[in-house]
Amino acid sequence: MRSLIDDIEELLALEKGDKYRLIDMRVRLEKNKRLYISDREFLENLVKTHLGRSGLSPCLLYTSDAADDLLCVD
Repeated sequence: MRSLIDDIEELLALEKGDKYRLIDMRVRLEKNKRLYISDREFLENLVKTHLGRSGLSPCLLYTSDAADDLLCVD
């Protein structure tokens, strides 16, 4: 299963979208932080346009000490 980080890596490799915004999103995901709604919408639009998929790779929300954490699983 693909992760959001995989989607971001593929977009970076294709040089599609705002490189610095994508890198920032990748770093936040690697630190298990939640994406902003605007970033999620931005990423979803890029995935639809450039990767030919109808939506983002799935992520699993989980509850922990930090309620804002987001885990994307493969």
